[in-house]
Amino acid sequence: MTPQTIGKVIPHLRTVFISNNNLVEIPPRAFASLPDLFYLDLSFNSIRHIDSEAFSGLELLEYILLQFNNLIDAFNVNVFHNLPALTVLDVSDSNINGLDPLRSFSGLSNLEELFLARNQLHPSDLWDTKKNVSVFRDMRSLQTLDLTGTNLKDEIPSWGFDGLSQLRRLYLQDVGLVTLPTELFRSLRYLDTLSLDDNYFEELPNLIFENTPRLGSLYLGRNQLSRLPPMLFKNTTNLYKLDLTRTRIGIIPEQVISPIRESITSLDLSHNSLSCYCQNEWLRIWVHENYDKVFLSDTNCSDNSPAELVGHSFLDFQPILVCRPRVLLYACIAISGVAIVFTGIIIYYNRWWIKYKLFLLKLCIIGYREIIDDDEYHYDINIVFHDDDEEWVIDRMVPVVRENYPEAVLCVGDDDLRAGLLRLDAVADVIENSYKSVFVISYAAIDSPWYVTKLRLALQHMNHSQRDAILLVFLENIADDRLPYIIRLLLGVNRPFLRWSSDIQQEECFWDHFMKCVKKQSF
Repeated sequence: MTPQTIGKVIPHLRTVFISNNNLVEIPPRAFASLPDLFYLDLSFNSIRHIDSEAFSGLELLEYILLQFNNLIDAFNVNVFHNLPALTVLDVSDSNINGLDPLRSFSGLSNLEELFLARNQLHPSDLWDTKKNVSVFRDMRSLQTLDLTGTNLKDEIPSWGFDGLSQLRRLYLQDVGLVTLPTELFRSLRYLDTLSLDDNYFEELPNLIFENTPRLGSLYLGRNQLSRLPPMLFKNTTNLYKLDLTRTRIGIIPEQVISPIRESITSLDLSHNSLSCYCQNEWLRIWVHENYDKVFLSDTNCSDNSPAELVGHSFLDFQPILVCRPRVLLYACIAISGVAIVFTGIIIYYNRWWIKYKLFLLKLCIIGYREIIDDDEYHYDINIVFHDDDEEWVIDRMVPVVRENYPEAVLCVGDDDLRAGLLRLDAVADVIENSYKSVFVISYAAIDSPWYVTKLRLALQHMNHSQRDAILLVFLENIADDRLPYIIRLLLGVNRPFLRWSSDIQQEECFWDHFMKCVKKQSF
């Protein structure tokens, strides 16, 4: 009985099974008399040829099963172009040895499941390099794609699955893959199940699953994987099943599994040789805490393990015995840290004394160059003070200098600055043209920015001229922490200074030292 005869007898027939027969071809309009046909099973025949109009008239057909036939060259044309409602197409195990990316599956926009397992396909069957066209380009509704055992043997193009935006399940086990492009799954945002079992790749790109946030089941068993890149599961936080059986992985870093520790319900590490050493300490502890989630059938300690554990079950690995806390190391680190902090504090509080000693050491090693000062100066003494100290300078210091050093040319305060210059330039001019600049220091002086600026100019001139041109006179006993940094720096290199005292005996000693420091003859 032919399909046409069946159609006359049962005109509204929806399901037809013609499997396990000896059909060798499907002629044009073979099922035209069955317009209501919904399910067609043609599996386990010897079909070699299908006419391009074989399925004409079947606008309601959703399922076609053609597995286990001999469709060697049946897909050089599009035999499914008249099936707008086709949802499931199974052509597994049918000896297909080539597809035409331009024609084989064009127009199947409603197809949800495509099974091509165990056919002899090549990367060129998935992508036309001349036209830049994918064989899956029209399958916008595809959710399941099975390419198991298709023996691709080569790297799938990075854009091989572009357009499959609704794909949920992808089976690529035993297809002969050696490498995987980083962007191979870039458009598969809804991918839930991915099988890569039984291939030959030794490593995975670090970001290959960056665009598959919904990935739930991943099968990587029976590959040559020796390591997992640290960021592999960064964006797959919904992964609940991971199969790593029969790989070459010895160490699983905690960083790799951290993103999926909360979601994983099944981690299969069976038939592996794992390192029973401290790198896997976290894994052994995690296995103990999640024994119902991890499968370790015939999983042993690798050669990279303590000698007494090599060949034993991974469950025999007891980190507390192998990875004892390094108390001595940690104690030394702690003591060293405390010692460094303590030494830093001591150095900070004695920094001026240390600078002075280093200065003396430098003199001992390098020596010093004697500077002979035979220059002529406009001023012998330049007296710098704050307005609050003017009375002391005029009443005490200037008279003593006039009495003991009558030939000295003095510049007293800002009133004696050269006219016609900017104030800052005038101060610099006086400092550069004075044999000695005497700075009278008090609390009022160190709190004055203008006073500190003048002291800074004097220090710059001293460094430039390489001569001892500054004398510090303290009117008040000022604590070190109140002194400006520039004054502490001067004192720290053993700079001469005088401290005023109102005691009569000490005052005489003070003026004696003062005159020795400011007279040219004493240089």
